[in-house]
This record gives sequence, structure tokens and C-alpha cells, in this order.
Amino acid sequence: MKMRGALGYLAAGLLLAAVPAGAQIEVSSRLEHDRVLMFEPIRVEVTVQNRTGLTLRLGDPEAEDGATLEVDVEAGRGEYLARRDRPLLDEPVTIGPRQVATIRLELRSLFRFRQQGPHTLRVGLRWDDELIPGGRRFFDILPGMELASFRALLADPPGARRTVSLRTLNRERMEFLFLRIDDEREDLCYGVFNLGTAVRVFPPVLRMDAADRIHVLHQSAPARFTHSIIEASGTPVGLTYYNPMGGVRPELREDERGAIEPVGVRPYSGDPIVERPGVLIERRDRP
Repeated sequence: MKMRGALGYLAAGLLLAAVPAGAQIEVSSRLEHDRVLMFEPIRVEVTVQNRTGLTLRLGDPEAEDGATLEVDVEAGRGEYLARRDRPLLDEPVTIGPRQVATIRLELRSLFRFRQQGPHTLRVGLRWDDELIPGGRRFFDILPGMELASFRALLADPPGARRTVSLRTLNRERMEFLFLRIDDEREDLCYGVFNLGTAVRVFPPVLRMDAADRIHVLHQSAPARFTHSIIEASGTPVGLTYYNPMGGVRPELREDERGAIEPVGVRPYSGDPIVERPGVLIERRDRP
């Protein structure tokens, strides 16, 4: 009985060794969007399914049997983007036997994107001297359509400048409005902010108050307006929803102190709002 048990374990071990790692480990990826604006966050989910009886340790340099997640981005044809000087994973990821892990990455923080146009994402897992491919995903980086823009001198710090623009982009069969903040003299983009869905019956209004805060009032649904406030440094301040008032055009009005408030609207009452604009508040090098 003991000999038969030993032979059984040996046979199981030989069978495990004969099965390619790719048949036991499955890697896949999913992009949040396949159409993005330049400098908008590019988020991807990588799923690793471990069907082995072993524990996978991703990004752990001290693990003898560690696995390595590999991610590459190709711009155009054959030009691979340079990686930024930071680890792919913020901390090691452990995937136990018969477990599945989802790893969330933001590509713009990992790679230096220098141009618009088509890009290809490749994801894989290297384990036991074998690369397990996770397929390819395609996405486009687009300029969007500019609706409004202005250049402003800031009060703090004195003399600093910003170029502020509103742009739209169609995806998932809807139109979205974005605010972009640039410092062209320093060659910096302070952020691209998704302000939500856009309905262009009334054109969006773009203003800056005396405290260097950027205000946008735009129609985000047939009977809804959104008032967004973002500091010139790229920090979100507030987001408020309104219903229009009959007979009065929604507008942003500045008082004698330089404060800005929406007019022609009333507090929102309607269906719950599920959209929550995503923002990027890190500085990014421009192309």
C-alpha cells in the first residue's frame, strides 16, 4: 500500500510537470476605455487565474519561485514606450492555489506616452522560465474636439500661467466633456478631468474666479446641469448638480468680489446620479 501511494504521488508529479504552465495559469486583461484623451488616465485590469497547487508570488524579489508580471505598450508599429522609473506593482501580489487575482494598473504612471494615435497593450506572466501570454488590447489616444479655451495669469503664485480648455470625446455611444489644464511655459499638463456626459443644447460655460479656481457649467442631461470647480493646480474642489429654471438661460455670474455662482438653475431633484467623474491630479510631462 505504501509503495502504491508513493507511485501515485510520483505519477501525479510527473503529470503536473508535463502540463505547460500556460495550461495551468491563465492571464487576461481589460482596458477601462479603448478611446482616451491625451493625458487622461489609462486604466487596465489584469486577471491571473492560478490553477496549480502552488502559490504564485508576483513582484516579490525574495521569492525563489516568484513569478513576474510583464506589461508592454507599443505605439504605432514597433515603437515600444519607455518605462518610468517605478515598479510595476506597488506591492507584491500573492495568488494561492486555485485562486484568482485582479491587478489594477494605470498605464500613464508606468509609461511615457509621447504621441497620439493607435497603441497596443501586451500583458504576460513569466513563471518557471516560461512566458504565459495574456493577449493584446488596442486603444487610441485622441486630441478630442475643443469647445472653449482661455489663458490666465494666476494670483498665486504670482505670474504663473495656465491654459484651460474644454474638450469632448465620444465613447460607449455617449459624449463626455473634459477639462484640461496646462502650463505651456513649463511644458506641464496638470490634469485631464472627466466632467461627465455632455448634452450640447446649451454650450458649456468656462470661467475662472478671483481665487484661481476654474468653474465649468455644462448640460449633462436633458434636464440637468453640472457645476464643476477645480483649482488651477489640478485639485478638484466640488461638483454640484442643478435643474434648469424655465425662461432663464443657465450661466455663471461673477460678483464684485470675483466670486462665481451659477444662475438660471435650481437645486437638483430627480433620479439618483450614478456617474462620478474620474480625475487625474498628478503632473505629467507633455509630449
